[in-house]
Amino acid sequence: MASAVHKVLGIISELATKGETSLDELIDTVGITEQNAYRLLKDVNEYFEEFYGKPLIKSKRVDEAISWSLQEDILLTSRPNKLMSVYMASIFMTSFKGTDVDNCILDVREHIENQLTRKMPEIRNSDRKFHYRAFGRKYYEKYNDQLCAVLHGLIKQKKVEILYKSQNYGEKNYLIHPYTLFLHKETLYIIAYSETDIKKIITFGIDRIISAKTTDNNFKYPKDYSPDKYTDKSFGMFHGKQEIKVTLEFNESLYEYITSREWSPSQQFTNLNKGKFQMSVFVSDFFEIMRWTMQFGSDVKVIEPIELRNMIEKEAEKVLGLYKIVL
Repeated sequence: MASAVHKVLGIISELATKGETSLDELIDTVGITEQNAYRLLKDVNEYFEEFYGKPLIKSKRVDEAISWSLQEDILLTSRPNKLMSVYMASIFMTSFKGTDVDNCILDVREHIENQLTRKMPEIRNSDRKFHYRAFGRKYYEKYNDQLCAVLHGLIKQKKVEILYKSQNYGEKNYLIHPYTLFLHKETLYIIAYSETDIKKIITFGIDRIISAKTTDNNFKYPKDYSPDKYTDKSFGMFHGKQEIKVTLEFNESLYEYITSREWSPSQQFTNLNKGKFQMSVFVSDFFEIMRWTMQFGSDVKVIEPIELRNMIEKEAEKVLGLYKIVL
């Protein structure tokens, strides 16, 4: 079902962007057979004829050439819940404020608002009905050019040239295949294959991209790639080849807070005596789980591995040293 939906959206997106398009070009761009194209055309048009009284996509034949285009006079009627959905998306994505992404969201919102009567009570006070307070939110307005270039490469499956500044290696040029835009803790990353030097999939922070340029060269997704598979063994964004089991023991007071959330796809919980419980996860790097664990202070203890215990012990000694009174 998801695959069919993606193909339909691909067809509609191409027609909305290019206007009248040959069937051969659509088949090649979307990656479907002619038989599948006509089946999707039939399904989409039957839906629109039922709800809107006319088909969405027109098919035209001139000699042997067949082309498709969108009906220009279809007004997609909107309901208040559609506007509310877009409004909620806009407040949850405030990191994009001032970027082209934000402008697109606002355009969609305005389009839906224009189709609704202002007398509808459901849309009154929409700015007060929903609110989102992000903690540590990063804004991307000053990275708009870089973000747009990466997004264009991502959507069109084009390679992107970037100048990137990392903490360890300074400024460096990369030629990347942008696979997945990833939002983690209010920060945007692009998971991409790098053709430069390392020749593997790595993660780049959008805010560390100094400049970016979309090329005309296409790339293909590896058959075995998926963002879930890539991040499964990451406790956050740091990715490595290792698979290390970490077991933490928490006090009873944190039971609801810890067990009601997904921290890692591999997490497992075990109840112990006196209300205590353990959480086990598999990670590939200690950096993020160390800092996450330390925020709970004396309410958590590392059971394994010993390497993580030692790291936290050393870090705790450094923190304690900051508050020692020198006589």
